[in-house]
Amino acid sequence: MTKRHTWSALTRRTPRLGRSEDGHEDGQALIEFALVVTFLLFLLVGVTDLAGLLDAHLNVIYAARQGARTGAVLGNKVDADCAIVGAIQSTLANQPNFTLNKITVFQVDHSTDQPTGLQDVYAGNAQCDASMATITPGATSATWLPNDPAKPPARNTTEFQEDYIGVTLDYSYTWQFDLFGSGSFQSTDTVIFPLDAQVVPTVPKGQGG
Repeated sequence: MTKRHTWSALTRRTPRLGRSEDGHEDGQALIEFALVVTFLLFLLVGVTDLAGLLDAHLNVIYAARQGARTGAVLGNKVDADCAIVGAIQSTLANQPNFTLNKITVFQVDHSTDQPTGLQDVYAGNAQCDASMATITPGATSATWLPNDPAKPPARNTTEFQEDYIGVTLDYSYTWQFDLFGSGSFQSTDTVIFPLDAQVVPTVPKGQGG
């Protein structure tokens, strides 16, 4: 009787291998681990996409500044828009997950700081041929730069009355992972610069020919 009682007690006290004391802790820990890993993966993917978008946004702003500054320096030169497009495209070359949709060069009134409605609009894939001072494809709308290359653009560079030149870039950023199925993010960035004034030298009185 004593041996049977001892064996029975040992059997009851020995836990089953592969199971916790309450039989549920292992499964609960596995579920919690899966939830935490999933959350961390979503967080990592989201941060990666947002970092890519921020990088594209900063590069677009820089490209718009380069274009506006180029236009401000060239002012009334016939090839001003060509140089603007060239500066923008060279700045945005090899930008990943990025599509430039439209380039708009527009006039801003110096007295009101408001767009006047005069603008030149180019496709996002427009390229400048510096040797010919031409843009391909051409402007879809050209009200601030005459189509006739023999005519200068009507941009006021008179000192204290100079126009402001604005450059707006419309672009799309394609999400690298696209978790929510939105595909891409559409946005625009604008930079405005005053045209460099062209000072006309004057001859002091008494020194003329």
